[in-house]
Amino acid sequence: MLACLSAALPVTRARASHVELAAGLAQPGLNPTEQPWAVGTAFRLGYLRPFSERWSFTAAGTYHRFQNDTSSNSTIKLNFSNDHADQRWQLLAVDLGAQYDFAAGQAFVPYARGSVGVSFWNVQYLNGDPVEVTTASGAPSEFSAQELTLRGALGVTYPASAAVGLALEVEGSYLTGLGADFSEATDQSRSRAVATLLFKVSFDLGQGSGDVQITTASPATVPAAASPAQADSDQDGVPDVADRCPSTPAAARGWVDVEGCPIDSDRDGVPDYRDRCAHSDSRWPVDTSGCAADSDSDGVADAADACPGTAPGLRVNNAGCPEYPALQDTVVLRFEYPPGGTQLDAEAQATLQELVPAILYNPAVQIAICGYTDDAGDSQSNFELSQQRAQVVKDFLVAAGIPAAQLVVTGQGESRPIAPNDTPEGRVLNRRIELVPVRR
Repeated sequence: MLACLSAALPVTRARASHVELAAGLAQPGLNPTEQPWAVGTAFRLGYLRPFSERWSFTAAGTYHRFQNDTSSNSTIKLNFSNDHADQRWQLLAVDLGAQYDFAAGQAFVPYARGSVGVSFWNVQYLNGDPVEVTTASGAPSEFSAQELTLRGALGVTYPASAAVGLALEVEGSYLTGLGADFSEATDQSRSRAVATLLFKVSFDLGQGSGDVQITTASPATVPAAASPAQADSDQDGVPDVADRCPSTPAAARGWVDVEGCPIDSDRDGVPDYRDRCAHSDSRWPVDTSGCAADSDSDGVADAADACPGTAPGLRVNNAGCPEYPALQDTVVLRFEYPPGGTQLDAEAQATLQELVPAILYNPAVQIAICGYTDDAGDSQSNFELSQQRAQVVKDFLVAAGIPAAQLVVTGQGESRPIAPNDTPEGRVLNRRIELVPVRR
């Protein structure tokens, strides 16, 4: 019976801190003029300390060693130990960063790491003599530096045993030049990046006070027989004498705590065995499946959605409101009307439709619709015509969903021409509709 009870309890495992030992091959690159360095060796000692289920703090030291190849001009030189070498580049880097695991509890776990650190390096002749270069001021200097370095890596880990892990990783390092003082000619002749392929072995340091605990439920096994004193009516692995929830449904078996009650990890009132959103935000009410209600499916829970009923496919911000830039400047529209006409043709309607989101989803901006004509005809008729044309534009925008109170119509007639009215071209420019944004 004890074995059955144990199998029904939540299983707790620790993301322990661990040490990594790694070795591999590295190739310098990003040399603006030539690539003199051949593939070299790389060794890395790292330390990881988890601070959540997926994230870990990282600290590491890496050592690279390269020899040049004076006989080849190729970008990648596989003969990393050769008879043509006369110089050696040694690089020691220390860095701090963070690692993110893209999965948890799986056999193969991909991860990404980013870090920043300092590289200490020097270039020497094979006999140990320093290579001399010039500084930015033109003074002679040894070809060595301490400079800020940025690193990024992608890899995948595999647990070889409970305490030992294996990993394959590709890392890129970029020497920023911050901290180095070389002349422009020297900077143009040195590599600024290193690509490294590493094979890593990690060793858990054991569970510590800061390690992350991950609790999961394992399926319970049902005892073949139980004595009356050990009866388990709901067969959840917890005997009735200790079971505070003696009527656990069959679907919840294996998802109960030590008291026989269904586990609710995110405390949303929906037990894990039927919770489709097991990590929902506890601030928002959830539906029967454990997910926060989102009626318009915009990714923002109804309780936090300031714009419920958003149409499908619209970009929304954290408040659930469509996110479109408001009109900032006056928009000038010129539509083709028959003489004295006011109706919008298909092209004019399409032009206005493109402006609808910028107005509709920025209710704090009011739009003045101003109509203008040329000076053909009497001024009163032109004023009335400009008013009618502006009103037709407003009617179209209101029909497209924009609140009428956000739009103000004004007719300006033949006033405020922007071109001479004594040419056909000038009259075309003066016949216009202007949409002027005015913040309330």
